[in-house]
Amino acid sequence: MHNFTPLGLDTALSLTEHGLTAIGQHHTKRRLTVLCLITDEDRSCPDCGQRGHVRSTRIRRLVRPPIGLIAVILAIRIRTFACPYCRRRWSQSPTKACVGRLKLSRTARLWALKSVVIDKMRIHVIAKNPATSWNTVCTPIVTPGRTSLLAAAARFDGVSTIGVDEHCWFYRGIDRWITVIADLTSRTARLVDIVPGRLAEVLSNWLNNQPDQSRAGIDHIAMDAFAGYKKAATDVLPYPTTVMNPFHVVALVANTPRSSMGEKATPGRDPWASGPVGDD
Repeated sequence: MHNFTPLGLDTALSLTEHGLTAIGQHHTKRRLTVLCLITDEDRSCPDCGQRGHVRSTRIRRLVRPPIGLIAVILAIRIRTFACPYCRRRWSQSPTKACVGRLKLSRTARLWALKSVVIDKMRIHVIAKNPATSWNTVCTPIVTPGRTSLLAAAARFDGVSTIGVDEHCWFYRGIDRWITVIADLTSRTARLVDIVPGRLAEVLSNWLNNQPDQSRAGIDHIAMDAFAGYKKAATDVLPYPTTVMNPFHVVALVANTPRSSMGEKATPGRDPWASGPVGDD
């Protein structure tokens, strides 16, 4: 038999871990707004230590992971205190619930990061669930993504084949091209890194910044016909095997003129059609 506890939002939404307690709620069809108070309320003046009085109150809203299709918003009541002796004013800060002035709670940041990495969800899809904007979701997960994923040396373990290709990130401006590096060792490709630019120095600098053990384990590099990537790979790596990826092979063959391939086109017939030419 389970040990049941009284029903409460503090337990259901894990508000106690964030130093909050629920005092009210407003539920609509697609949104749940929870009014919260900060539990660790310290009214002592930072300068003289006297007890301050409540001067004003404001509401700060934080986005929490949704419950199903229902967006959850934490409306935190922030109190501003004033010292009657030294006239010092200070406000509460929900440091346990969020980082700085971000609109995502700590739980929502971790949920958004897992949704991108594990569930392969796009940013606009993640932002749609908690009813927030693209920038609200993207900005807070960039820093933990870099520290938790890009800075982890274990992500290069067992990588022996990588793929390199450029991608047009923006359609206007100078810095619109990026170099994408993917892990092709296993059957399912895995994104390793994205570096601004598409010159030979971009790939060579990226390879030089990798650990010696990881760089020595790279045996094959798949790329397009750009000679800069091939030069960078052969200069940095000891004995790499550079190959052209299948996509660019097919594209190169498709764009090759028929005459250069030794075929004579029959008038009124596509030489690439199925079946022998003499069947007509």
